[in-house]
Amino acid sequence: MNRDLHYLTNYSEFFNFLLKWKVVESSTVYNELFSHLKKTSYWNMVSLFKKEGLIETVGIGYPKKSMIRISSRLARSVYKDSKLGFDLSEIIHESLLTDYCLFFLNNLKVGNIELAHELLDSETGNSKLMPDAVIFTNSNKKIAIELELTQKSRTRIYRKFNNYMHSEYDYFIYLFINRSMSKNYVNRAREFNIENNEEKGTSFLDKLIYIEHLTDSKDNLSNDLKFIIKGKECDFSSFAKVVC
Repeated sequence: MNRDLHYLTNYSEFFNFLLKWKVVESSTVYNELFSHLKKTSYWNMVSLFKKEGLIETVGIGYPKKSMIRISSRLARSVYKDSKLGFDLSEIIHESLLTDYCLFFLNNLKVGNIELAHELLDSETGNSKLMPDAVIFTNSNKKIAIELELTQKSRTRIYRKFNNYMHSEYDYFIYLFINRSMSKNYVNRAREFNIENNEEKGTSFLDKLIYIEHLTDSKDNLSNDLKFIIKGKECDFSSFAKVVC
């Protein structure tokens, strides 16, 4: 335990980063925190922490991408929910969510982004509506983020839309990596808006933002992402003006 405390204290930036983002591609950790080091030094550090049982690595995709997360042992002492998912779909979801959230942090006027596990520990979270993440902008806007990787039933989609419609979020962003899934949500949102617009002074669709990422590239997300606001496609700068 003393060894754990030694590493957690002396490498706090590394472990705080993983504790926040949960699953991160190893190259992203290097670029965000350790680009001043030689890559061999960085990988030696990763190997040491893995040997000490503080982190775990997993390869996903083809070609394989190395993902890093804190170990189950360390998670049990940090998270209220000690079940650190080993399901591949969860790893993919969390790693993609991290990529998009870091992009927003680095390219928007964002004060902070909190993930679901952080929201559970704050007044922001509640059992009725729990986004994948929430953006808090410097202009005091609160924006929910939902990353959808699997098809949901009409009932489930409507339930989430209804919760958002009656929430205090300024916008709700839905991220997709699949065009057919995106179209499904667009159609469901239009149906939902027609059924509920009379109850609400402003259109539900006015606060709904779709973002599509239909390539495997992460090198230039400001160009690779497709932003749709109020039914119209726009570029990243227009998106930034709206949300910030």
